[in-house]
Amino acid sequence: MVGSIANHLFNMWTIIQLVFQWLFIIILILSLIIFIGFYLRGAFRDRIRYKVIHAPRPEDPEFPFTLASITNSFVTQGVITDFWNEVDAIQQARIDAISKAEYTIDFETFFMTPGKRADDFAAAIAKKASEGVKVRLVIDHYGTKKGGVEIYEYQPSMTHAKLLLIDDRWATTGSANFAPRSFCHNEELDICSAQPKLVEGIRSTFEKGFAQSQRVTYQDWQQRSLIKHRMLGNMVDFFQWQL
Repeated sequence: MVGSIANHLFNMWTIIQLVFQWLFIIILILSLIIFIGFYLRGAFRDRIRYKVIHAPRPEDPEFPFTLASITNSFVTQGVITDFWNEVDAIQQARIDAISKAEYTIDFETFFMTPGKRADDFAAAIAKKASEGVKVRLVIDHYGTKKGGVEIYEYQPSMTHAKLLLIDDRWATTGSANFAPRSFCHNEELDICSAQPKLVEGIRSTFEKGFAQSQRVTYQDWQQRSLIKHRMLGNMVDFFQWQL
């Protein structure tokens, strides 16, 4: 009797050990995958720093061009154009532009990973929509229609654009996504301008995009596929956040 109980306890302990061993292996593999992802995305590399040698004086004609080169800007006449390569500045420029919108806001993005910056952006456009500004979004995945925001799903292929157009007068485009990779790891660059040709080009791109997109309502979103959009979508979102 005692021997049988001892064997039973021994077998249970063996099973518990195996479970913990496999859990350790799984955690180790996942940690390695996450580490490799951060490494490949440049999380551990030093930022490039520039030093100007023999900088011109403010009164020299070369000074504006030198200043533009070290601030990621360029010199224009009559139209303000800015470059941003810091994600906080990119985010703030978008929010500031949205807050000044009077008539329309058009926005296109690859994806928006949930987080504070995405939430702040969504709150800003929802606020303007509630004030009567027409807001249209072109995205890759299903969205919702809340607060007067119209969501369009691009049909021909994956859209990798990042565009923002305010009142058909001011536009920004660049490389920054609404994702941790852009906000924490990648080196991003956005340009913001009221230059008429740039604005008209982005406006034309939006119109072509809307023509090739399908409107997605809140009812469509509620009826989305359980496996494709909810289970697999959440899994993809998790690994996108990690990478």
